[in-house]
Amino acid sequence: MNLWLRFLRVVMAAFLSRQRLAPEAVSALTMRVWPTDLDLNFHMNNGRYLTLMDLGRIDLLMRAGLARAILARRWMPVLADAQIRYRCSLGPFRRFRLETRITGWNEHSVFIAQRFVIASGPEAGVLAAQASVRAVVLDRGRKVPVAEIFALSGIEPAAMDGAGFDPAPWAANSPS
Repeated sequence: MNLWLRFLRVVMAAFLSRQRLAPEAVSALTMRVWPTDLDLNFHMNNGRYLTLMDLGRIDLLMRAGLARAILARRWMPVLADAQIRYRCSLGPFRRFRLETRITGWNEHSVFIAQRFVIASGPEAGVLAAQASVRAVVLDRGRKVPVAEIFALSGIEPAAMDGAGFDPAPWAANSPS
């Protein structure tokens, strides 16, 4: 239930937001670690990080104007790869900020950086975890070209030129 409430909160906030994000902007969601997020060591479960990262990507898709084109065509945005590094624990009731940003793309993949940053207390600003993900959008099994998604969303791909992201390490380890 906790995740559904978080999901509804993110979707409603993004839907009601008057501020549209540029594709290169950072989506920031502030959350708290709840008892249902904890593992037996009383810190946020490693799988919960990945689940909450979905919310960051949903917020970014909606607020950048990409979700409408994707959902209208019944396309499915899916994760193709994920790499995460845990830096420090997030304990019970700790406030944190999930930052999500598109860092680059190639023909069929969008590369996204996500960070969990402690949001309060003496450790405010400390990086708790960081992840790099590769996402694709599927249309009945076919990978939709990123340029097509951007065009349907009214986004100029040149706006991201010079983002400084090199997808070569991803491309070497996984299909495009």
